[in-house]
Amino acid sequence: MRSDHVLKGLPELYQLDRWFEHHDERCRVSVLSEIHYKQEVLPIYCFELGNPSPRVPTVIFVGGVHGVERIGTQVLLAFMDSLFQRMQWDDTLDHLLKDIRVAFIPLVNPSGMLRRRRSNAQGVDLMRNAPIDAKGKVSLMLGGHRVSRYLPWYRGKRGLPMQDENQALYEFMQTALKESPFVITLDCHSGFGHHDRIWFPYAYTPDPFEHIGEAYALHQLFQRNHSTYSFYIMEPQSTSYTTHGDFWDYTFKTGLHERPGVYLPL
Repeated sequence: MRSDHVLKGLPELYQLDRWFEHHDERCRVSVLSEIHYKQEVLPIYCFELGNPSPRVPTVIFVGGVHGVERIGTQVLLAFMDSLFQRMQWDDTLDHLLKDIRVAFIPLVNPSGMLRRRRSNAQGVDLMRNAPIDAKGKVSLMLGGHRVSRYLPWYRGKRGLPMQDENQALYEFMQTALKESPFVITLDCHSGFGHHDRIWFPYAYTPDPFEHIGEAYALHQLFQRNHSTYSFYIMEPQSTSYTTHGDFWDYTFKTGLHERPGVYLPL
């Protein structure tokens, strides 16, 4: 039973709890990790739809990495609810899901969202926490630092493992990438600058991303099919700024030459 503090401060988790308890049998639900914060145990849920085979194309939606960016989690919850409702009547969706796997991890950082902080309960920014260092100069503080957990963009202490939230997400991603011929991840944040952006690697270097051709082809496909509403700038994150410790850079670079297919972390 959730405390009143969690129910009021984290209604997104309450909604996920209800889906966990009453999910449709066609939706596979797992708990990737449990985050202990004060007297609370906060699960990191994963909901999967479609073909369970590890060898099919896979789309993974992630949200709530930064606790102050609730909109990413809320967008995913709305999209999930739409899919759950359509599964009751839409035969075309059932047909599509026979050939692909779709996963949702809507709330990676529940302690941060409960505390209304960008970081997790340990004061670590999960998008600066991976063991990968930027090449060249990075923006002061913004690019990640090890000065103090009380300052934003803190990376964590050097030499320690990644935070539990990142480790759980990383292990899930390694399993997903092991055999699938094509994987897209979409990590939903709150936006940057005056225009919404879809970023792809790299954040740690301006060097070209190995799958930049596939990223460009996806962008062109989006432009052709959604030209009226095409207000996204699609670019490498390093075009805006470079950072240490980017989780998606690290996930992409790990075992780069051992994967069977294409991986686009967006």
